[in-house]
Amino acid sequence: MIRRLAEGSARPRPRHAVPGLRFCNRHVVDLARALRPRVRGESKTTDLVSRWC
Repeated sequence: MIRRLAEGSARPRPRHAVPGLRFCNRHVVDLARALRPRVRGESKTTDLVSRWC
């Protein structure tokens, strides 16, 4: 079970990463439109996936 998603950091907790391809339904498009950029003006995939799951 996935409990949370985390972006990479200077001190990563796990010793592995799980790259992958996500297949989403069309509902995810509405969620993506509703995302607001972070302080640095960027949107993160983890923000979208966290809302979609």
